[in-house]
Amino acid sequence: MMRKKHPQMRDADYYLAQRYPVEVRELSPEEGGGFMATIPQLGRHTFVGDGETAEEALASLRELREHLIPELVRKGVVLPEPELDEVATEQYSGNLMTRIPKSLHASIAAQARRNGCSINKLVTQLLASSVERTSIIDELRRELRDEVRRALGEQRREASGRGVRTSKPGQSVAR
Repeated sequence: MMRKKHPQMRDADYYLAQRYPVEVRELSPEEGGGFMATIPQLGRHTFVGDGETAEEALASLRELREHLIPELVRKGVVLPEPELDEVATEQYSGNLMTRIPKSLHASIAAQARRNGCSINKLVTQLLASSVERTSIIDELRRELRDEVRRALGEQRREASGRGVRTSKPGQSVAR
């Protein structure tokens, strides 16, 4: 979610004034319908607004952004500077050459034939879904780690309030 690009801490007003690229997409009926708006640079699964219309989704995202950015800054999170899509992608040609084992090449070609698409299209879809899945997993790991740290901190505070000695992770307490 958050990349530490700049060592200096800026205030919430600074980040609120920035123009981060926003993605809006229509949700399928299986996803509940309506629209979803996200700020991928700040966390595709954290900065999410939804609504019946694209405008409602954007308004929901704007409201969340105005609440969440000051909260993150208060917690000491250094947010990335916005990158415009053109700036972020203009340095890449869109061509990627890689060597793979013949057996993998054959498997990909067979799967592309079964799907009725080109090898390039299939590989692009596979790479995109893998990158998205990796981003989600990384974000969930960070959220889980933070939640565990919060819970352990609360547990230690509660235990110290009762006069119980607690251990730090990796230490044991003799009873």
